[in-house]
Amino acid sequence: MGNIKQGILGGFNGKVGTVIGYFIHGKSFMRGLAGNVQDANTELQRAVRARFKALVKLGSAFNQAVQVGLKRMAADKRHSTGNSFFSLNWPKVTLDAEGQGEIDLTKVEVSEGNLPSVSFQAPVFDSGLTLEVQYGADSGVPKTDGKDEVYLFAYQADLNQGVLGEPSLRSEGTAGVKVPAAWSGMKVHLYGFAVGGGADNHGLRSKTTYLGSGNVE
Repeated sequence: MGNIKQGILGGFNGKVGTVIGYFIHGKSFMRGLAGNVQDANTELQRAVRARFKALVKLGSAFNQAVQVGLKRMAADKRHSTGNSFFSLNWPKVTLDAEGQGEIDLTKVEVSEGNLPSVSFQAPVFDSGLTLEVQYGADSGVPKTDGKDEVYLFAYQADLNQGVLGEPSLRSEGTAGVKVPAAWSGMKVHLYGFAVGGGADNHGLRSKTTYLGSGNVE
C-alpha cells in the first residue's frame, strides 16, 4: 500500500489494526502493513486500502463528534482523536462482495469512557429539521452530575455529512440537533453521548449510544 496523506482526523503515530500512522515534517501519513514487501497489490494490501478508504471517508463526516467524544481518550493515550477513532472503529470495517469497505453504522463509536450515559428514549424524526430525543437523567448513578453535557450527532450516509448538536445538560432531559434542509426526506442515523461537567467527573466521556435511524420530515 502506498503512503497516503491523511489530515482529516489529525493523523496518528503507531499501529492501528493493519495500518501504520506516522508524521514527516509535520505532515501525517498512513500505510498498511505489507503482506509482501515486494508486491504492493496483494489481496491483503487491497483489503487494507479498501478498509482504510471507507474509514477515512466516514471519519470526515464524523469529525465534529470525534473531536468532542474522543478528546479524553486521545489525551490519556497521548495521541490524536483520529488515532482513537481508527482504534475503536477499524475492527468494525468489513469488505463487501466486491471488495469495498463497509461499516455497520449501528456500531460506530464516536466517544469512549466510563461516564454513565443518560437513558435515551426513542428519537423523533418527524418534527421538522430539529431532531429531538428525551432522556432520563440517571442523576442518582455514581459519577453523574446535573451539569453533564449531553450531545446528539446526526449522520446522513448518502451525502456523507454529519452534524453535532449543541449540548444539553443532563438535568434538562431533552437533547436536540438541527440538520440541514437538504436532508429533508432522507434517512438519518442518530448517536448520543455525554461529557462530564461536574467537579468530580469533569471531562469524563460516556460510551456511544446508537439511537436509531429515520427519515427527516
